[in-house]
Amino acid sequence: ELPVSVDWLKRRDGARLPHEAIAELAARAVEGGGPVGVMLHHPAMDRAELDAAAELLAVLAEHERTTCVRMRDVR
Repeated sequence: ELPVSVDWLKRRDGARLPHEAIAELAARAVEGGGPVGVMLHHPAMDRAELDAAAELLAVLAEHERTTCVRMRDVR
């Protein structure tokens, strides 16, 4: 079982949260310490969502204080 801190396709009152709100959720999770799990829902994502997720992952991969790991490597 892995913690999910950020749901990329999160909805509130039936509407998708904007990426800015998702970023706020992620920032709060980072402030809480520990690993931050991001659920992406690949099959439900369109090209624009996949591109936005790729941008996020590129930023995270290059950041000096971030370590991206595969689910199976989280302990």
